[in-house]
Amino acid sequence: MAAESELEKNCKTLVELGLKGKLLKVQLIARNGWPDREMLIPGCPTVYIEMKSPGKPLRSQQKQWRDWLTDNGFIHWKIDSWGEFQTRVRELVEQREEANAPPL
Repeated sequence: MAAESELEKNCKTLVELGLKGKLLKVQLIARNGWPDREMLIPGCPTVYIEMKSPGKPLRSQQKQWRDWLTDNGFIHWKIDSWGEFQTRVRELVEQREEANAPPL
């Protein structure tokens, strides 16, 4: 569990201090398996994130929510390493910058 909480702390710092966004911890009553975090970065789509310890798989209910979110056009990430989070955030921000780039 320590690895997962440390990962969440590092990710929150990057998003909130580095990108001026929010990484919200979400706990829904009677909605087991809902993603741990919602990531809000200005100019980017909302990302629903399930944080896991390295190598730990999604549970059945987490898979059901992942499938529902992605089937309905939402972005869902399962993150189990700091490097993976950094790469995905970088790609998301690059897509935002490309979408906002003036035409040549």
